[in-house]
Amino acid sequence: MILSGGRKNCLLTLSSDTIEFIRQIKAAYGGYVTIVGVYIDQLQLKKMFEAIPDLTREELEARLKTGEMVKKIMLEERKLFDEIVIYGGEDSLFDFQGLYSQYEWMIEKASRKEKELNDKTYVEMPYSGKEDYIFVSYAHQDSDVVFPVLAQLQQAGCRVWYDEGIKGGENWRKILATKIQSEACVDFFLFSSRNSTKSKHVQAEVNAALNCEKKITTIRLDDSRFELDLEMYLQIYQILYSSDSAFASKILQAVTPSARVREKRNV
Repeated sequence: MILSGGRKNCLLTLSSDTIEFIRQIKAAYGGYVTIVGVYIDQLQLKKMFEAIPDLTREELEARLKTGEMVKKIMLEERKLFDEIVIYGGEDSLFDFQGLYSQYEWMIEKASRKEKELNDKTYVEMPYSGKEDYIFVSYAHQDSDVVFPVLAQLQQAGCRVWYDEGIKGGENWRKILATKIQSEACVDFFLFSSRNSTKSKHVQAEVNAALNCEKKITTIRLDDSRFELDLEMYLQIYQILYSSDSAFASKILQAVTPSARVREKRNV
């Protein structure tokens, strides 16, 4: 799987038992991710495994069985894969030049697609390091309005963590809670709108931020408000309005200095 990200590119290797996660990644990042299916025919697979020292017959059979399962998944989920790489034929596993050509072509294709998507505004992937960052709470229906603001923050050198719409059930909720509770979460930016005020997920994130005594900055996208008990607490912190002519500078001023890199990036 090739993830292209404007200033960052990465290659992730995922196994057949993570098909649901692959589906979520594809749904969340759309054209910015290229899912590559790799199939090795049984003859080549057997030759490859037999070359492994001290591999038992049981282990060999188990790996061959996994190969068959991968083939089945790829046939059933064909629409999920953008590209298919097939290792087949005599000595094809050792034709590295041929394989390099395939992957180079895929990367070039992914780069062309990325440039098309980047024609307007591109938002980098959520910050994943250990330094201080901003947690962003928003309704996914507001992405078209929120993402340009996130892009501005990232271009100014801010470390931003946001949900990006992956729905992973209980495990994902635990990740969200961990991200909010972390000492590295020094800012909590809440995008308030008609959509977010109705979102149970956003309200849960805000309550978690309040319980952890995080510094909350509310960005009003429209005139909607949360329930009175929640608004009472939000009023304690800074509130910005996206309609303000000075909004671009004010939101940068609201960022805790430690959540920004020392030098601004070249835009």
